[in-house]
Amino acid sequence: MRKFEETNLRDEKDTEVIKEIVDKSKGTYGYRRVTLSMHSKGIQINHKRVLRLMKQNDLLCNKYTKRSRGYSSFKGEVGKIADNRLDRDFKANSMYEKWVTDVTEFRIPGIDKKLYSICYYVSLQQGDNILQFIHSSNN
Repeated sequence: MRKFEETNLRDEKDTEVIKEIVDKSKGTYGYRRVTLSMHSKGIQINHKRVLRLMKQNDLLCNKYTKRSRGYSSFKGEVGKIADNRLDRDFKANSMYEKWVTDVTEFRIPGIDKKLYSICYYVSLQQGDNILQFIHSSNN
């Protein structure tokens, strides 16, 4: 077991190195990059320790926040919610009595970064596709 004074001395030395790295990076390095920088300088230190020291000395990077990823068409409470007419009764007696639809968005790898959507209309009597089309926009 390390003595308390020995741990405090080591913490102070490591904190000085961390402050130097953070100042050099102008506050853009998080604890992971600071840990890698310390490893490249030959200082063996655990990333959890670096995180703890950075929290204690208010050195954490706050210039970047986690960005939201992907596409979201949610615009809040717009319009009204349709009534549940099927009420989980998915059996139909005639061909055009009950239709369901599904829209799936996807990208074609290697071609472009455009988002495509494929739409199906299916009759519930036999499960046949009535309509099927692909759009390059979601409208």
